[in-house]
Amino acid sequence: MVNAFADNVDSTLRDVQLIDAADQRHILTQWSRGAEPPADRPLTIPELLEPSREFGADRIALRCRDEQLDFPALHRRSDNFAQLLADHGVGPGSLVGLSTRRGIDMVVALVGIMKAGAGFFPLDPAYPRARKQFMLDDVEPRVVVVTAEALDTMPDVPQVTLISLDDPAVQHAMAADGRPRRLPLPDPEDPMYLVFTSGSTGKPRVCWALTER
Repeated sequence: MVNAFADNVDSTLRDVQLIDAADQRHILTQWSRGAEPPADRPLTIPELLEPSREFGADRIALRCRDEQLDFPALHRRSDNFAQLLADHGVGPGSLVGLSTRRGIDMVVALVGIMKAGAGFFPLDPAYPRARKQFMLDDVEPRVVVVTAEALDTMPDVPQVTLISLDDPAVQHAMAADGRPRRLPLPDPEDPMYLVFTSGSTGKPRVCWALTER
């Protein structure tokens, strides 16, 4: 203030800037914003994907080597797969085993599992039968999604339904036109996936993750 009057002895108090431009900008942009609105509840992955239903076939959702899948096909196939899982009793709170080769169908299956309201746990197709048996006995899933690579070492568990992505009937069901009924979404706090790690005793141990974003 003293410097301002020294520069112009004829100035009045109203002419003097009491704060510099940087401080003024900070007050206007930060202090005067008021309270932030409360955040909505976290969205699940199916909810985050929902706006992409409006995308056309020119919008590519997935690429893997020489294959690709557009957004309309991703939604059609994953919706149908979710319905297939629901028909086998899968829903919110369920866990579905996933023992498949990597590729577009694996991602479609993952999205379908989440659209069914369920979580998943991976079983590497290369795991020995005994390790898969331990994991299946521990989780007790209704369904395990497989490809041919996993079948040779997949234990025969009577209460578990195997759905093979290599089955022509499954592929036909996934490709069918017509939107299935909308299924209940998971709560953001429901488990999204479960993984087993090697425990200090040599037995696999469970780690959880949530859908919360």
